[in-house]
Amino acid sequence: MKKTKKIQLAVLVCFALVLIFTASKAGTLLERSQEGISLSTGKSAKIQEEFDTYLNNLFRQEVTASTIHLHYTLKNPEDFGIGNYSVTLGDLSEESRGKSVAVLENIKEALSGFDRKKLSIEQKMTYDILSDHVTLELAGKDLYLYQEMLRPSTGVQAELPVLLAEYTFYTERDVKDYLTLLGQMPGYFRQILMFQIEKANSGLFMPEFAAVDIISQCENFIMDKENNYLLNTFHDKIEMLEGISKEQKEQYKQLNQKAVMEQVIPAYEMLIQGLRKLQTAGKNQQGLCYLTRGKEYYEYLVKSYTGSDMTIEEMQQQTKNQRAEDMAFAARLISENPNLITECTTYSFADREPKLILEELQQKMAGDFPAPPSTSFTIKYVHPS
Repeated sequence: MKKTKKIQLAVLVCFALVLIFTASKAGTLLERSQEGISLSTGKSAKIQEEFDTYLNNLFRQEVTASTIHLHYTLKNPEDFGIGNYSVTLGDLSEESRGKSVAVLENIKEALSGFDRKKLSIEQKMTYDILSDHVTLELAGKDLYLYQEMLRPSTGVQAELPVLLAEYTFYTERDVKDYLTLLGQMPGYFRQILMFQIEKANSGLFMPEFAAVDIISQCENFIMDKENNYLLNTFHDKIEMLEGISKEQKEQYKQLNQKAVMEQVIPAYEMLIQGLRKLQTAGKNQQGLCYLTRGKEYYEYLVKSYTGSDMTIEEMQQQTKNQRAEDMAFAARLISENPNLITECTTYSFADREPKLILEELQQKMAGDFPAPPSTSFTIKYVHPS
């Protein structure tokens, strides 16, 4: 549709030229103009096709860097041309960090090779998002030691078991991939520990209270070894998998039991021991801004999470303005209806089924957001364990 409008505009320009020149000359100009439009459109189409091909290849490269990422992104990887892939939790080594920077630089160079003006509107959006991401990551490449993989509640030590517990078995290959991932946990946690040692040597290790919390969390996860929830969740998932025999299911249960006892739990024990040795290595017991380049890293995080080019000061001012506006609005509502104070303090949500809550939210969203495409959803309950 966009191409058609451009062609129509070009034809109108040519028609204006017809009014200036003689009929014979105008005819020649029109023919040449149409040839130029055809060549230009063809060139744009070729560039757009090449850009799509590049993005698809980049997507396949990035999504297969972590099998958990791949599994949670694509149910059927083969539909996207991903047949053979290495099963991996990822690579956190120093060598891998160097490769990551090289990949970013390669993406930046590749993007510069595309004429943005010849891309479609959707492609321009992708181009800009990708370009901004690469620029930001390259700007923060020297701040990698400020990253924290181990965080109370949201760190790798907390999220990885949950991701594994929710790892859906669509096919037998998924089961094999899952068991392979469990076997890689000691090596993966060893890399995390080496990174923490590197942080400690640079004076960037976490505060002692954070280390204590994380150690406690790891201890709680492996406290009841025989009833670890990775045993219970695997049992339920393998029983639901179709296409394999009862004998095969029992074999996989035994392999999972062995992996949890001999790979997963020892990985956590190793992490606990390593963190205990580093527990008091933190030089800063306060916030990021007390670290040498903490403010710079904080600014990087804000840009990364918000996607905004606003400065911290601008965001703070915007927050103050919004807060003042909200408080004034609330005060006006209360002055009009003083009973709202009592109603707010005694309000309780209706006890409804999750499905009804989601359906109600879709209806209430209609007043503030554009109508979403028609789709479906499945309610999934967290395993009791």
